[in-house]
Order: sequence, then C-alpha cells, then structure tokens
Amino acid sequence: MTLSDVIKNIASIDADMTIYAKTPWLEDSPAFVDYEPDDGSVPDGAENMEYFLEVFIVNQLLEDIGNIDCQRIIDYAINDA
Repeated sequence: MTLSDVIKNIASIDADMTIYAKTPWLEDSPAFVDYEPDDGSVPDGAENMEYFLEVFIVNQLLEDIGNIDCQRIIDYAINDA
C-alpha cells in the first residue's frame, strides 16, 4: 500500500488509526495503517517507517479544505504537523 492508496481510501479507515510511511514521504512511498501502540512505538508491520499522520487529521483536512490531493497532505505533514 502507498500513501496515495491510503489517502484515496481514507473514508474506509478507522479514524482512531495512525498512518506510518517510509521516508522520504512521496505519493508512492510504502505506507501502513494501524493503531498506535500505547508506548508510542511503531507497530509491527511498520518497520523502517515513521509516523505520518493520524487518520482523523487527514479526515479533518478533507472536511476543512475539500478536494485535497495526496501531495498537499504530504506537504501538511512535513510543514505543519
């Protein structure tokens, strides 16, 4: 799964989950979505990836801005999160 895939399917993902992705963050970067472990570590399956954004934040961006593409969400994660 890529970051682009995650963003395209964000409506079907539990808002309590977190997105992890391999850096550098690009639309085709490998991504993984899971619940963040209580200790704040990276969950199994997201090895060599870093925290990207929580799903609820992406949902909020989509609600606030409307039609937003994957690159703008990446830019937000890099510059504003």
